[in-house]
Formats: sequence, C-alpha cells, structure tokens
Amino acid sequence: MLLLAMLAARSGPLLAQFDHSHRTYGELLSRFVVGPRVDYKGLRKDRNNLDLYLQLSSEVTEPEFLRWNEAQQMVYLINLYNARTLALILDYYPIKSINHIGGLMRGPWRLNVVPLFGEMLTLDQLEHEILRKKYHEPRIHFALVCAAKGCPPLREEPYMAENLEEQLQDQGVRFFAESEKNRVDSAAGVVYLSPIFKWFKNDFTRDGKTVLAFVTPYFDERSQSVIKANKEMRLKFTYYDWALNST
Repeated sequence: MLLLAMLAARSGPLLAQFDHSHRTYGELLSRFVVGPRVDYKGLRKDRNNLDLYLQLSSEVTEPEFLRWNEAQQMVYLINLYNARTLALILDYYPIKSINHIGGLMRGPWRLNVVPLFGEMLTLDQLEHEILRKKYHEPRIHFALVCAAKGCPPLREEPYMAENLEEQLQDQGVRFFAESEKNRVDSAAGVVYLSPIFKWFKNDFTRDGKTVLAFVTPYFDERSQSVIKANKEMRLKFTYYDWALNST
C-alpha cells in the first residue's frame, strides 16, 4: 500500500520524465550498503524505495531512452542491473549464494526479471546483449554487481551520468584494493587477477592492450612499479567467491 501511495504522489506529468538523479535508489544504497557488503536483512524489512525505483525505471520507454546521451543510458542500465539483482536476492532471502536461485538449468541470470521497454529480460540479456554489445566499455565489469563476494563492491551511491567516468575509475581502484581478488606477488613474479579478466578477456583487450596493461593503472603505486620493472610477470587467477555479499 505504501508503494502505491508513493506512486500516486508521483502521478501525472512527473511519471513521464525519468529522474536522472536516481535519488530513490541512492537513498537505499546509502542506508544498506556497508563497506563492500549489503545489509539484505535490513533492506528486506524496508524495500519500498527499491520497489519504487524499479517501478519508475520500468516506465521508461525506448523512445525516451534513445533521446538520452550515452552516459545517461549507461547509468540507467547499470543501476537497473544492480537494483534488480538486489530485488532478486530479497525475493529469495535468506540464501547463502545467488547461485541457489533459478535451479541448475537456468540459474539467476536467465530468469525473466528485468522490466525494460515493455518487455521482461534476463540479467544476462541486459549485460551481454545490451551493455557489453552497445557501449564497449570494459569498466562495466567493475560496476555490475552480482551479489557475490567475488564481485566488485557495490557502491554506496548510484551511478550518475555527470560522474560516470570518475565513478568507473574509482570502482577499479576499489576492486584492486581487495587483495583476495587482485594482487601482485613480486617474489613469485605473478599478478593474481579476478577470474573476471579471464571470462571477459576480449572486453579488456579490444583496443589492442594486453590484460596486464589494462589492469596495471588500478593497482597501488608499489604494485605498478613491480609490474613495470618485470617484463616476465605471469598471470594467474584468484578464487571467485560466490557466497552472498551480505553484512
């Protein structure tokens, strides 16, 4: 009932124009994202802003979307992916892993749970057929959060068109600060990277760079110096922890 009341308060012409400040989504992130973790228990008790944001996002039409600039489009889709993933977890909570949703044959990423332009898409379609295919921005992989500890951290703020470049760069720095996912072992001559860089290697090497060249700027200065001083650094991949990224 509260959600219906909030929607009614926004009826009329306000519903015709999407709020590019993503304020409703931002309010819930600031409350329920704690460091790199999510307070799903608290969010489940107070999910009105999440449901409202998804409802308002679903009302965006394709013609309206196509009038936006590229940054606005990307931000809308990234925030939609992350918000819908949060809702998916809440729909099945408590669970220990997102992999426990959807069964062996489909999994969580092949469920029709994303309302977009009057259709219901899967998270896979949103990521692979729209975001990756249309925008060719490898740092999208730093921004999309699959509700697992192995993912990059969920930001405590929404992505914003005017800050997108800065936020994507900062996401890379945050991701590479987590040594269990990405680190440099100077003694062994090994750069350990998240499996994301193996699964989506072509995205990170599309412009002719190697994966190592792409990731180096996101490490701390000492690690960068080690990589640059040793031309024979080898790549190995860390364990991807599928446990829920819960507080």
